[in-house]
Amino acid sequence: MMLKDIIKGETAMAKYQVAFILSLTWILICVAQDDFPKPEDFNKKPQPIPQKQMETWVLKSKVIGKSVKNEKSETVGMAEVVLFDNKTYRMYYGASIQAGQTSINYAESKDAAKWTVKGAVLKGTASARDRENLISGPSVLKLPDGRFRMYYQSSPQQTPNMPPKYHVRSAISADGINFTREEGVRIDIVPYDNTSGLRLAGHGTYFIAADGTYVVIFSGEFLNDKFGPSDLKIGFSKDGLQFSNFKTLYTDWHDPIVLKEKNGYRIYATYMLEKQGTAFSEDGLTWPSEMTEVTFQDPSGKKLTEGNTGIGDIGGVIMANGNIRLFTNYGGTYASTDIVYFDKK
Repeated sequence: MMLKDIIKGETAMAKYQVAFILSLTWILICVAQDDFPKPEDFNKKPQPIPQKQMETWVLKSKVIGKSVKNEKSETVGMAEVVLFDNKTYRMYYGASIQAGQTSINYAESKDAAKWTVKGAVLKGTASARDRENLISGPSVLKLPDGRFRMYYQSSPQQTPNMPPKYHVRSAISADGINFTREEGVRIDIVPYDNTSGLRLAGHGTYFIAADGTYVVIFSGEFLNDKFGPSDLKIGFSKDGLQFSNFKTLYTDWHDPIVLKEKNGYRIYATYMLEKQGTAFSEDGLTWPSEMTEVTFQDPSGKKLTEGNTGIGDIGGVIMANGNIRLFTNYGGTYASTDIVYFDKK
């Protein structure tokens, strides 16, 4: 027998000895911990991975509208709710007055469930051709100096078979009730402003990001977008007056609300007429590439969408107790007759 054959045999024997020692050690450990596999263990089926349950919101009640008998307007919608001094809730919403005129009305509540309509904070102009004839979609932001700025969409009367000419203006207030229009346009469209690249700038939500940047996420369309449903666009501003650097954030989503939570910013919005969704951002500037679907339903469990009951134009508020309450249109896909609220299941 050659020397190399002897060495090879001894090496193989050493390997067998190491394997035997490791196996014996494992058996002793299992016996000591009473963890040795039992016959029934080999017949167990693998446990399924738990699936994350979809966030569900349940319709609680109508709060504003003719059916509640607290609002005379034929249509109401696009609710914006703000908690003042941690004790009074104030809702701003769009309303039709008469003869095609519109206004932004407000209501107050102590519990965000029962509301008292107070009147108008801003009215659209009388002339159908005026760019502020149709106003709606308020978003009220408390500024660092303590004042309140209300952003809102406005447009002349829509010409038949022509797209609306929504753009964004603003008004300022010291108390959140008495508003004065500010000069200029916050987000304008082509041809009034050829630098924006937008042909529509509609209902949006405005907030201040973690680094102090003013951010808007709004329903909008670029000139080169295909004609169809609006997308959610995002824009930025240093002073809250001039917004720029617009980008598409979520395609075919529209009419959002952003709420400031303890650890970041949460958005809710509607996808076409089909569903609602949410996303979370730590800084308010960078967002996930996709929304996560959430469910809106009535007390019986029926799914509610913009297509079947007009659930859209989501608004919301973080309550005094820390819970979120959401508000939406109700009663018509394109002409909401009421505003309702939802609590998380």
